[in-house]
Amino acid sequence: MKNKFLLFILIILLCVSCATTKSPTAESPTAESPTVEPTPFFMEKRSFYGFNPIWINSSEVIYTNGSTIVRRNINNYSREVYEGHTSDILDISFDNITENILSTSHDKTIKIWNKNNIIKDIANETIMSLIYWSPDGNLFSVTRNYPEHSIVIYNSDGEYIKTLNGHSDKIKCLEWSPNSKFLVSGSTDHIINLWDNKGNNIAKLQEHTNDVNQILWHPNSDRFVSASDDGTAILWDKNGKLITKLTRHTAEITSLSWNNTGSLFATGSKDGTINIWDSNGIFVRSIKTDGDFIFDIAFSPDGKMIASASLQKIAQVWKITGENVATMGSYSDTVYEVSWNPDSKMLLLGIAGGEIFIWEIQSK
Repeated sequence: MKNKFLLFILIILLCVSCATTKSPTAESPTAESPTVEPTPFFMEKRSFYGFNPIWINSSEVIYTNGSTIVRRNINNYSREVYEGHTSDILDISFDNITENILSTSHDKTIKIWNKNNIIKDIANETIMSLIYWSPDGNLFSVTRNYPEHSIVIYNSDGEYIKTLNGHSDKIKCLEWSPNSKFLVSGSTDHIINLWDNKGNNIAKLQEHTNDVNQILWHPNSDRFVSASDDGTAILWDKNGKLITKLTRHTAEITSLSWNNTGSLFATGSKDGTINIWDSNGIFVRSIKTDGDFIFDIAFSPDGKMIASASLQKIAQVWKITGENVATMGSYSDTVYEVSWNPDSKMLLLGIAGGEIFIWEIQSK
């Protein structure tokens, strides 16, 4: 009897031991639990005066100040100044391959620069405005809105190639495809023109019923999305075939952004919302910002965040899940531009009055 009692006690102890002892598999919550991303903490790093800012690498920005172009290092604050225009500069573009810079100005010239030297000075009879390098650096395009509304194509040496006619009103946006094979333009005439890189018109798209504000190509060049004052965004294939029309916004759509992989894109509107869609135009989620008029939006290059610029003189940063990360403001004027540096560590804000602010992610 005593032996049976002892055996009974032993069995109970073994059962308790088995119930309380964790197996090696159960002891690895890191393998089964999702990693929680820490919330970024932003601090203001630099501010300076200028317009048309462009990140050219993770620590340098180029921008305009009157008739000059400035190349500034954000970390040590050193700068190089490009002088040569005789009137205010309208637009600039940077070639990532050669590091050459393009500029247009009220002085009716186009200039090509390399490290403070003017390579080419192209005089025109009228003011040229928007200017863009093709991503391969072989061509550049520039818009002319007087006396006619046209696009002029040059090669990288500044030699004239062709004039593209197809709009009857101001050209508001111009975008090369990432593979440099296509060029697309949008206008206040409600029309989108799709061209090949030889200047041949592939398609004239007339689905929008108001100004076309922005056009943005997918990273692999197989489709593009357009945003309009008619409150819609349209997803097109590379040949100009309509894939889908997005009608969820209740006001004009002002801005677009693709994430780094092209799996998502976002639309920003005067209704104060950012809508996120998958690459086929399927709705994912909506983010209601603190402003009621969004000027600009930008996915961070790492795809984890999206920033918005507002008429209400603030900028905000959001996780793509919709959680607010940071609010910057209130500034002296409208925040009209937000852009990330390539490593997603710094965010640039362009203020309508001419100030540029740089915010940096800090470790808490």
